[in-house]
Amino acid sequence: MKLAADQILPTGGVTGTVLMVHALQNRKVRVGASTAAVVVGLLGYHAANAFSVLCALTILWVRGDLHKGILLPVTMVSLITGIIPVVLIWLTRGGAWKTKGWVRRLPGVRNLLDAITSAPRATLNDGRLFFYDALLQFSIIVLDAATLYVLFLSLGQSVDVKTVFAAFVLASMAGAISLLPGGVGPFEAGSVAVFGWLGVPFALAVAGTLFYRAFTLWLPMAPGLLLARRELAKETAKR
Repeated sequence: MKLAADQILPTGGVTGTVLMVHALQNRKVRVGASTAAVVVGLLGYHAANAFSVLCALTILWVRGDLHKGILLPVTMVSLITGIIPVVLIWLTRGGAWKTKGWVRRLPGVRNLLDAITSAPRATLNDGRLFFYDALLQFSIIVLDAATLYVLFLSLGQSVDVKTVFAAFVLASMAGAISLLPGGVGPFEAGSVAVFGWLGVPFALAVAGTLFYRAFTLWLPMAPGLLLARRELAKETAKR
């Protein structure tokens, strides 16, 4: 349900976080505990993304394909997306108590801020927990890139693993910054463009990208939307 919400409303994981905290609260999970879990998860997610971008840029640099046309937009996107973890860290360090006025009147923001203030400090400040979470989040990125690599193999052609990883990370950034549901359009265009720039045949890049999106976006979206609809029905019934 969280994954579907994050795809439909791309806000760096914030939308799915609010939904998940609310759903867990309805299931008698303490709001402080659930908030701490999803906040640490969100911070780990952005840390993993930052590390994957660094790895992708290193791969391009070693290949000799890193130039200003790539470095400048990647840097700008990284700075923009970096706002979310910075704000979250500020909120967990006492900023949630200080936030007042019109910000708290935004839909869902007040509940999120109240939840953050009730989260256990020990969990939010657990460096080892954060490291493990970031490692697992990074493994998701690696497995997604591996999925794309296997799809290229299924189409009858092998593409260098490092090339697949770098292109996948850059395409994911294009999809994330677009603010379109699921990053549909910018991700596909970015993926095909980067693969083409790195020497992958156009037809293979298009086919591999479309197959990848079918398996990792559209297929998982169905159960997520069904679960979200069921959750909304339960909430409506209560009222």
